[in-house]
Amino acid sequence: MRLPRIAAALPLLLAACAGNTAPDGPAPLLAGNNSSVMQQAFRTAQDPAEMDTLWSEAFGRQGTPPPKPAVDFARQRVLAVFMGNQSHGGYGIRLAAVREGADDVEVDVLFTAPGPDCRTTQVLTQPYAVFALPAGMKPLRYVVERQVNNC
Repeated sequence: MRLPRIAAALPLLLAACAGNTAPDGPAPLLAGNNSSVMQQAFRTAQDPAEMDTLWSEAFGRQGTPPPKPAVDFARQRVLAVFMGNQSHGGYGIRLAAVREGADDVEVDVLFTAPGPDCRTTQVLTQPYAVFALPAGMKPLRYVVERQVNNC
């Protein structure tokens, strides 16, 4: 019977999914299309005061900003990536890789855009993504790649 096999595999699948939120690697915290940042930007926060400043800058012009995610600043720092003002919807941000080097941490960021045949909302957007990274004092160095996704 298949049901016992699925039930036996469920804990392994859940453990694999839970690995995405471990403090030793990047974990997505929040993403959306409506921020107050109109230019491409990268911001970090390493303590609650810096997080308050980041949140104010990112969402200060909104009537109801999204709730701040819970972060353990003893083990994590926050990276917010802003794509800037875009002429329509369909854009996205993800971390392709995070690699620690001798002097810095390289963060490979992938900006995705809809292809010309994609149907998108015709409204200004300001895509953003917020991630938890392992805490550390090494500076972050960003490598941005752009990709067009055809529909």
